[in-house]
Amino acid sequence: LEIEKELVEAMNAAKASSQAKSEFLANMSHEIRTPMNCVIGVSDLLMELDPTDQQKNYLDMISQSGTALLALINDILDLSKIEAGQLELDPIDMNLRCLVEEVTGLIAFNTQPKGVEMVVRIAPGAPDVVVCDPNRLRQVLTNLLNNAAKFTTEGHIYLNVEPTGRKGEAINLKFEVRDTGIGIRKEKLTSIFQKFTQADASTTRKYGGTGLGLPISQHLVKM
Repeated sequence: LEIEKELVEAMNAAKASSQAKSEFLANMSHEIRTPMNCVIGVSDLLMELDPTDQQKNYLDMISQSGTALLALINDILDLSKIEAGQLELDPIDMNLRCLVEEVTGLIAFNTQPKGVEMVVRIAPGAPDVVVCDPNRLRQVLTNLLNNAAKFTTEGHIYLNVEPTGRKGEAINLKFEVRDTGIGIRKEKLTSIFQKFTQADASTTRKYGGTGLGLPISQHLVKM
C-alpha cells in the first residue's frame, strides 16, 4: 500500500510538472506573438514609404525573419496545447473547393519563380460543402505542401482530393500530396513524425524548419 501511494504521488507530481510546462509554453508563446506581429506590421508599413533599395532589403530581412519566428511560435503553442490535451477542433460548414484553391494558390505563387508547377485534382464525388475545422485542415495542407515546395526544385507538386467512402451522412476524404523533390529514405519515414526531427540533419541548415510541422499535422489528422 505504501508503494502504491508513492507511485500515485509520483504520477501526480509528473502530471503537475507537465501541466506547468505546457501552460508556461502557451503563455510565453502568446506573449511573444503580440510584439512579433507588431514588428512585422510596422516593417510592412515602412515598405510603403518609398524606401531606398538598401532599406528595402533590410525591411525584407525583418519581415521574413519575423514571419519565420511567428511560425515557430505558433508551432510551439500548438505543441503545448497537444501535450496539455487542450487542442480542440472547431467544426463548421465550409466550402472545400474554396479552401483547397486558397491554399494551393499561395503555394503556386511561391513555387512559380522556380518553375515548379502546382497541380490540383478534386475528384468527382467530393462535396462542395463539408463540416470540418477549416483552420486545422488548412494548417495540415499548408504544412504538407510547404514541405513539398521546400524540397522540390523542378517538376511539379500534386494535390489529389478524393472521397474514399461514406457512412451515413459522413464522408471520408483522402488528401494526397506528391512531388518530384528529393524524397525521403525509407528508414527515415517513421522518425520524421518525431518532434524536432528532420530526415537529414543537414536539411535544417539548407532548407530551414523546426521538425514540428509533421508531428502536429499527424496529431490533427488523428483527431
